[in-house]
Amino acid sequence: MGALLQAALDEVTAHPATFAVEAGQALVLIAALAWAVRRFASRRLEARREGIASALAEADRAEQEVGALHAEARDVVVRAEQEAARLVASAREEAGKARQATDAAVEAEAALLIRQASETLEREQQAARAEASERLVRLTTATARRYLDEVLTDAERRALTQKAIVAGLEELERGLREPGAGT
Repeated sequence: MGALLQAALDEVTAHPATFAVEAGQALVLIAALAWAVRRFASRRLEARREGIASALAEADRAEQEVGALHAEARDVVVRAEQEAARLVASAREEAGKARQATDAAVEAEAALLIRQASETLEREQQAARAEASERLVRLTTATARRYLDEVLTDAERRALTQKAIVAGLEELERGLREPGAGT
């Protein structure tokens, strides 16, 4: 490399005027190229710079939209979770009310059935008592008739029948005079 530099220096010192003209031409060529590059390249660079700025602005807007969409999605999820919790609580409350209503209806129906069974039992008992009482009266009457037929004469039976009729009439008169006494 040193030899190459030495050869270039020898050339410059041998023909300084030619070197100056060639150096001037090189400077003019470099200036023209710089001007052309700056003129044509600056337009392309400016367009490229504007495109990059526009892309960055678009990316910023998209990032803001994504952030807004994420926030909206979080809000929707939160609202959905709250609504789901509210619906579950409401369903549980309705189920509890339905269970209570069903329990109350079952208890009321059971009470009604028990009351009806008690009334039926009471009626049956009263009917059985009435039937037993009626049988007892018939049996007592039949027994009394047989006894009286065997023991009493016709005249005694008529006298006894008259006494019974008089006693029954007196009892009816007392019942009519004293309200509530016959019941």
